[in-house]
Amino acid sequence: MALDDGIHFHSTFHCHDTGLPLSRESSLVSQAERHENLQAHADWSSRYMEKGRWAEAFKSSSRLRSHDIQAARDMYYASKLLDVEASQREGKSLWKEFFGVKRNRRAAQSAFFVMFMQQFCGVNVIAYYSTDIFVSGGFSYENALLVSLGTGVVNWLFAIPA
Repeated sequence: MALDDGIHFHSTFHCHDTGLPLSRESSLVSQAERHENLQAHADWSSRYMEKGRWAEAFKSSSRLRSHDIQAARDMYYASKLLDVEASQREGKSLWKEFFGVKRNRRAAQSAFFVMFMQQFCGVNVIAYYSTDIFVSGGFSYENALLVSLGTGVVNWLFAIPA
């Protein structure tokens, strides 16, 4: 698959039933997978550069580009951006900025409140009050406890994949 600016993927899949090769251009391979692959390699390149592992960063960047010159250009731009980020972080404490700046503190308080209310208004409240809800619905107390246990187990089981 060829994208703009010389980005190429060089890989082939084989169909399990027929054994015929399926290229990345096939509609069977999702766009999301292509995007994830692209983002993963680009992100690795920056991380390698942050740690001073320039050879590995160049190798990772070269996998995305069709020419080494393009990979070198991208690495140069990324290294300059990393330098700017590092200079902006000098002498700053994230905790002081988070709690010391009034705007950040108010935003964090609002976010914490919204997250709490989202949890408090969701299925957790129903699980907390489920025995009372089932008793009000006509179940005996023992049956309400059993149904509450059942709903709690189902909630827990379906939370595993999430």
